[in-house]
Amino acid sequence: MKAPSQRWGYIRIMSGTILGGILGFYVMHR
Repeated sequence: MKAPSQRWGYIRIMSGTILGGILGFYVMHR
């Protein structure tokens, strides 16, 4: 159960960073 949770956390961090970058870019160019 440790491996799946670690993988999910990594995916969550990556997706969050990408989403945050897109959001920041959109707000900056608004």
